[in-house]
Parts: sequence; C-alpha cells; structure tokens
Amino acid sequence: AAAAAGGAEGGSGVAPSAPASDVVQSPSAVVLQDERGQLRMAVIRRGMSLRTGKQVVKFDGLIGQPYGSLFEVVKGNLRQIAHPQPELYADLSDDEDIGDNRNLVAGEANQTLSAADIAALKASGISSEDLVRKIAESSTTFQTKTDFSKEKYIRKKAQKHASTVCALRPTSKRICSVLYGKSPQKVCNLRYDALGVLLLRSGVRAGCRVLLFETCQGLLAGSLLERLAGQGLLMQIHTGNVAPTSAIEYYNLDASSVARVHHTYPLDQLRDVLTQRTTGVEVPVAEPPLLSDIPEDAPEADKLRQKERVQRRAERLQQLRETRAQLLSTSFDSLVIASQYRPLPLLETLLPFLAPSRAIVIFCPMKEPLVECWDYLRMSGQAVNLTLTETWLREYQVLPKRTHPMNNMDSCSGFILCGIKVIGNERAAPAPAPAAAVAADASAMQGVDSAVAAADATATAASS
Repeated sequence: AAAAAGGAEGGSGVAPSAPASDVVQSPSAVVLQDERGQLRMAVIRRGMSLRTGKQVVKFDGLIGQPYGSLFEVVKGNLRQIAHPQPELYADLSDDEDIGDNRNLVAGEANQTLSAADIAALKASGISSEDLVRKIAESSTTFQTKTDFSKEKYIRKKAQKHASTVCALRPTSKRICSVLYGKSPQKVCNLRYDALGVLLLRSGVRAGCRVLLFETCQGLLAGSLLERLAGQGLLMQIHTGNVAPTSAIEYYNLDASSVARVHHTYPLDQLRDVLTQRTTGVEVPVAEPPLLSDIPEDAPEADKLRQKERVQRRAERLQQLRETRAQLLSTSFDSLVIASQYRPLPLLETLLPFLAPSRAIVIFCPMKEPLVECWDYLRMSGQAVNLTLTETWLREYQVLPKRTHPMNNMDSCSGFILCGIKVIGNERAAPAPAPAAAVAADASAMQGVDSAVAAADATATAASS
C-alpha cells in the first residue's frame, strides 16, 4: 500500500542527459533532504534563497540538475557532490581491530582541534569530507573505538559540520510525509501508508471520474490528479468559497491538464443539483451581474475596479454553470472522502452521484463516525463488501548487525471504510441530510478550535 503512494524513489545515479522531466526546472517543486534526513518542500525559482540550518543558501545551482543530486553548502552556495555522504568516510573504519569502549572517558581533551581551528578550516573553504576526516584524525580516542562507535562518531560529526542538501523528486509519499511531519492535524492525520490504501481501494486510474471531498490541503486531490494522468474527471466538493488545493502545486503537474480535469463545486449548492437530478425539475441559477449596474458618476478608478470585479464574478458563475452541467450528466466511478467533519452527512449527500458497482472509500482519524456510515450503508442496502480497517506502520533501522524497530513511532493514522455501491432499498435508508449539517459541523469544529486556543492563551498568561 505504501508503494501505491510512493511511486518511484529518485536516486543519485541519474544520468546527466536525463530528459527535462527528470531535472529540476524553474519553477518546480522539490523535496529537500538535509544531512539529518529531514524533509521539507520548496518551489524552486531562479534567484531564490532559503534558510538551511544556520545559513541562507542560494538555490540557483539546483536548477538544471537531475533529481537525486547531492549538494554541499559552501559559503551560502551549492556545490554538487559526486557520492552520497555516508560512503565518503567508509575507509576510516578499521575492520581488523574490533576495539573496546570500556575505558573511554568523554571530554574536550580527547580532541586536539579547538573550536577556533575548526572555524578557520571552514573559512578556508575546506570540503566537508576533509573537515570530518581531520576531526576524526585529531581525536585521541578514535582509533580505540569499536567499528560501530567509529561509524556513529563520523555520522554525528558530519551532521554537525557538513551541511548537505539532496534534491528529491516530489512523490505522493514524500509530499504526504512532509505535510504530516509539519502538522498532522492539517492533513487529518493522513499518513502515507493510509494514503496508499486510499488510492489502492479507490481504484482510480487514467480515464476515471472521481468525486472527492477532502480537507487535507489538497493532498488527496494532487495524488488523484497524478493517477488520472490528464485523462478523466476529478470533481472536488468543498465548503466555503475556495477548495483546499494548496498541495497540488507540489506535484509538478501540467497546468493545462489540471485545468481540464480538475473541477470544484461548493457543497451548499449541491443540494439543488441533487434535487434537479432526482426530480428533473430545473432549479434556477443565479444570473451574473451586469456592467450597467456600475454608477455612471463613479470615478474612473472605481469604475475600472468594479468592472474587473463584475467580470471575475461573471467568469466564476459561468464556471459554476459548466460544473453544474457535468454534475447533472455524470455518474462517477469512485467516491473518496477524507475530512475532519462528520462523514455521514457527506456520504448521504454524495452517494447518489456514484454509479452502481463503484468504490466507496472514506477515511477518518476516529472509528465511531465510520461505524455510523457502516450502519447507514448496511441498513439501506446500498453497499456490499463493507470493510473497516485500521492502518498500522512500523519503521525499521536497517544496518549491518543493528537492524531493529525504530524507538519512536507514530500511533494509528486513522481508519478506512471501503465498500461497493449497489442498487438497494433506498426507501429503508434515512433521508439524506442537507448540506447545512456539514456546515454546522464545520462551525462547531471552528468553535472548538477557538475555545482550545483561548484556553491555551489563558494558561500561558497564568504561567507567565
């Protein structure tokens, strides 16, 4: 399942004659990995600078280089390194002498190089490989350490004194890992293993028509668009005025194909579409504003601003009309829901748009809301093959003679409800809840967040 989200992992052995899609362009999104293995997202543009550790680095040297390239930070600029950092110091380990750590005493006297000497070596422009090598050679206890201690010592010194950046290709797995590590709540605790299960059970491929509701900053939308490959339809239903799509730019997708495939529609207007689709009675649509509504005696600057505002609103209404026509005439192949709101009202509203024998996939950080959806689908007879699963992931450290599970691991990412829609006895099901129920859940969630923020501020003031 994790492979479904990850895609191909970019390595450092990409040939220099790689096609344009395999090199970093301007502008394009890149996953930056530092010497400690930490990931961060960045949209690389010519002339931009980013703070990496304690330095402000210019990233012009990254443009035109293949994904997977490793760079060393030298005086605020990037210098490409031929080999991955851990392999540079392999010859320092003495395989013949096992060594003994029992009589070692940690102290500053073990290192003959002072902090001023190390700073002078850095100022002279010495490479990180030679710097770490000199530090290891200047240690009076290095040769008496065990092989494992030597490797750990070199790795710690490299992380402290050698600043490196590796440019990785943005994949669904890496983007999810970055967003999840930054703020799990903003992506509904959706970890990359759960994302892989969602993509797998949804059955999305090129040419599919997908109905989506998510509050994960566009993480699911970007992953689905990547799988659609410019063919098919992704209809994203959203609350408020704008759909959450901030993470889509990290996928480096073609803008024209995204505009052709990806469409959004507000949830509060979906009820009228469902009524017209079910009863056949046409529901009137709001008319666009007219340019004649602008007062003649208004200043020219105000007239220009109002004219632009009227034109933008007219374009939005025209897009809503086109999207509404697609919703009226399309039966979707997959329904995907991943939201911080209660999923049952969303399921009741969106399920009529799904064609029979198509996949239903719902993700929620908690189990109880999905149990409500399970009961609704089972009692109404509108789904078969219902499964409610919990994703679980364990990371391992894989090193010679030191392979073991990681000491710190995340707990449960969430729960996933899957099923196949069938034509059941819809009269036995409760009436679909209006979209206002979802809006009420959103308002309640915002009220809880405000109360928690106020409580935290009060506690901070009291402690100070």
